[in-house]
Amino acid sequence: MLSYLDTASIDLLRIARIAILAVALASMVGAVLGVALQRATLSPTMQRCGWILLVLCLAIPPLSLALTFSIDSEIGLRQQTAMLKSRERVANRTLSRNEKDRLSASLALFSGQTVETSEFPVSFESDWIANQIQALLDKALWIASPVSRLSAPPQGALVQGFRVSATADDQSQAAAGFLVGVLNGTVSIGSFDPLPLPDPDRPRVRIDIGDRPAPLSNWVLRSEGAAAALVASPAEW
Repeated sequence: MLSYLDTASIDLLRIARIAILAVALASMVGAVLGVALQRATLSPTMQRCGWILLVLCLAIPPLSLALTFSIDSEIGLRQQTAMLKSRERVANRTLSRNEKDRLSASLALFSGQTVETSEFPVSFESDWIANQIQALLDKALWIASPVSRLSAPPQGALVQGFRVSATADDQSQAAAGFLVGVLNGTVSIGSFDPLPLPDPDRPRVRIDIGDRPAPLSNWVLRSEGAAAALVASPAEW
């Protein structure tokens, strides 16, 4: 049965789940019948058959529950895996020239914004993401410092994908929020950190780039449609 879970399709697993629940329901009816066969007016043979039926029917529901739980877990795992693969196809991809032009034009709404970028751990992948982001920011005329390649993780939780934060001033906060909306699902998968950066006399946005984004439950990826609408209408920010 366990090997069947590994090879069966999700549709077949759902059918098997319904069948198991039907068997469990039938076993409850069988248990009632087994109790009924224990009446003293019946022959010892019938009473013995009733006892065997009762024992068997009482054993079925726990087994059905265990199998149903295993099937539900397998279905959930497959759906999560499929979602991860789908999102990874969107994230960390090479942008076309038209996409770069469109994203840079949107980011130009905050031209002149100071931004710092760091990466940890330093790898080919994080370098690639950082270079894509830097190219977009440079073209949008943001004031971007060179990428800092850290030997230790930045303060706070370990970054997966990217994390954008900013000082408390309205301009930097708005720029940071808009930047997350533009980058999410285009360059990589990331999030906005609402905690203001220290040293408010130096207004700036900070981008921390980390490892490959996973697990899914930690990150929110905007759909391509929402991201496209956001990029197309920067004036709404």
